[in-house]
Amino acid sequence: MVGYRIPGPLCSTTSEDIDEGTMCQMRSPLPGPLTMLPPYLSRRDYCFLGMTSSSSTGEKTKSGKYWVTWADDNAKNSTNIIDLEASFKTNVNAFFKALTDAGASLDVSTTQRSAKRAYLFHWCWKIYLGKCKPSDATKMQDVDIEWDHGDLKKSKAGAHEMVAGFGLAVPPKSILAPSLTSNHIEGKAIDVDITWTGQIKVKKKDNTEVSVTYMANANANTVLHSIGASYGVKKLKNDAPHWSFDGL
Repeated sequence: MVGYRIPGPLCSTTSEDIDEGTMCQMRSPLPGPLTMLPPYLSRRDYCFLGMTSSSSTGEKTKSGKYWVTWADDNAKNSTNIIDLEASFKTNVNAFFKALTDAGASLDVSTTQRSAKRAYLFHWCWKIYLGKCKPSDATKMQDVDIEWDHGDLKKSKAGAHEMVAGFGLAVPPKSILAPSLTSNHIEGKAIDVDITWTGQIKVKKKDNTEVSVTYMANANANTVLHSIGASYGVKKLKNDAPHWSFDGL
């Protein structure tokens, strides 16, 4: 419910919850309408229908678990095969059918990824693992994150919260930082854990049946890689769950 255009203080409550009926003025150098906040807005830094003080005042929010929640709301990560690029989706469906027909189980964690999410993945991984300084991180429009906390230990701790919250693979499972230009962004890659017990027989695209033994290290299972490649689904061999149209 929008109130009158009359002078009023900025939202300044110190409690965790903003009660229904709290009147707040949009944080802007220009006069703005007062807004009646609904009860579901519980964060104290929400002042104008979901705008945080950091986004509306130009201040940045330090890296940490906040950004995992932010990404889930603003830079979603799809786990649905239907969101893949059309030709790659066809190839993935054929490969996965061959695997499930043979008795394998599949657990998809990522298909298409927002470029903003890829940005957060990349820099939190590198900073946490000491692959770069926090000040080395580039900026991205509409992602007002502060990677450098002014203290390296705190910067790494904030990055670690994000790595853990996003569930990113770290060495030895993945030795490369998540890419800023990942095939996931165009829907041409998929992250999936493929498991089975013992040995199964899987059909390649030409219907040749191949025996393949389960290996906990998916990066080392070259027989499985060859089966995927026959369908146009190629393994990135230094990132355990990652398959794509070109192996990158």
